[in-house]
Amino acid sequence: MGQVHVAVLGTPDIRHAGELVVLPTRKALALLVYVVVEGGVQARDKLADLFWPASAREAQSRAALRYTLSCLRAALRHGDGSSHLTEGKAVGFDFNTADEQDYDLRDFQVLAGPLQPGETRPAFVARLQQATALWRGEFLEGFSVRDAPEFDAWYTHQAEGWHGRLLSVLDRLSQAQADEGQVAEACETTDRWVTLSPLEERAYQRRIQLALASGDRVAAQRAYDACRGILQRELGMAPAPETEALAHRADASPFAHRLKPVRAPLSEAALTQLHGPLVGRAAEFAHLVEAYHIAHAGRPKSALVQGGGRYW
Repeated sequence: MGQVHVAVLGTPDIRHAGELVVLPTRKALALLVYVVVEGGVQARDKLADLFWPASAREAQSRAALRYTLSCLRAALRHGDGSSHLTEGKAVGFDFNTADEQDYDLRDFQVLAGPLQPGETRPAFVARLQQATALWRGEFLEGFSVRDAPEFDAWYTHQAEGWHGRLLSVLDRLSQAQADEGQVAEACETTDRWVTLSPLEERAYQRRIQLALASGDRVAAQRAYDACRGILQRELGMAPAPETEALAHRADASPFAHRLKPVRAPLSEAALTQLHGPLVGRAAEFAHLVEAYHIAHAGRPKSALVQGGGRYW
């Protein structure tokens, strides 16, 4: 059989043997997606009730289901007459061999898993980046069907669940990138996190920390202002104390307005001292970078680093 491509993260895209699958009705596409996403086999009665609940007579809904299944069978039929669609008293979808599997939800789940035993941090970062690359948009973005409220409820649940999974990946990816010293990449990932979840305060906190880690007070202040503004507009509440504490280091007081201008650009050697993979210590690294910039601008500043039972 030819390979079947099923992509539902974004506008649904179904292909068979490289050709776009065109179905006569939206419910036909919805039924195919439902069977693929749910996996296993689905009872015919359940499918009929799910997609044609408003039918005046039971016979009408069963007839509509038979017609829809015939359309799917024809669209997914291979040259030898076989089909990926399995039928009987229940309906299922068979990808057959691994070579014939191209399914974005399954690939996303595999790539989005936690750090595996023996897996290096760079490999973990690369894997999470692959997961985010699969995300073309929200689950079945822009798709809907009429007169199928139970399917709508299922669709809403799926969309919320996959959206939450992506946010989790962006959270872990931005932290892993920061731990690897990839501050610019972590900032880009966190910006995407903020865009997709504008009321997620932890995303703004991460963005402020990263801006401070790179010595960019303006970006840190901008992230805080955006957080405060949207929380006030949408929820009528102020940022959490943790966010305020981060903002206190980013705003113009108590140090920035008194800093002497830097008379010469930092040397390449000095800049290299500001970059390094401090695993799980993004906030602490931000404190050290802030202290460096304050001291370099002419203000007295000290920092104490403790570790391994010794003081330096």
